[in-house]
Amino acid sequence: MHLIYEASRPLARVLIHLLCCYRVVRHDNPSCPGIPEGPLVVVANHLHALDPLLVGFCMRRRIAFMAKEELFGSFFARSMLHAYGAFPISRGNSDREAMRMVRERMRQGWALGMFPEGTRSISGGLQRAYPGVALIALRNDAYILPVAVEGSEKIRGGVHLFTNLHRRPKVTIHIGEPFKLPYAGGRSNHRQLSELTDYIMRQLALLLPDSYCGVYREDSK
Repeated sequence: MHLIYEASRPLARVLIHLLCCYRVVRHDNPSCPGIPEGPLVVVANHLHALDPLLVGFCMRRRIAFMAKEELFGSFFARSMLHAYGAFPISRGNSDREAMRMVRERMRQGWALGMFPEGTRSISGGLQRAYPGVALIALRNDAYILPVAVEGSEKIRGGVHLFTNLHRRPKVTIHIGEPFKLPYAGGRSNHRQLSELTDYIMRQLALLLPDSYCGVYREDSK
């Protein structure tokens, strides 16, 4: 699995630069040690089907993304997703198998990739997030790394791939500063998890222009 992930990175680099003008901007503290080792949850907004590739490409650590179970329907898709460390999740439901896979991937050294909104944003603005991201971070004592995607909704493939090379959209990946959630002890209730999730999303909104902040626009000010 690790071999396929690493061997595909040169191909991913070519594909990304064919589709867009790609750049990475870091917003962390210069004194910060960078992306931490150990349990790590990478949270990002979701604008395009290629966002996992765009986010994963800017990281030195391997990222296993949680993906909606519908994507695992065909044998080919299931094989490729598993090769890249991805695993299915039943959105909106408590999924013990997914939680087990989270622990397993982290034990293997992967970072966990999550789109807390649960689906792509049609408007481009942040949508209200599901509280699962806070639950996972707390249960695994994981750092959270906000990574904001700007401009990927403008990517066009298919027949446009080669005809629009001179007009490739600008895509910027903003990498924030890793942080941990406060742990109060005991089991967190739904309200507490929702508040912590909103806090995570506000850190993501701080990395984005106002037009992308959506429901967290006022929260991020």
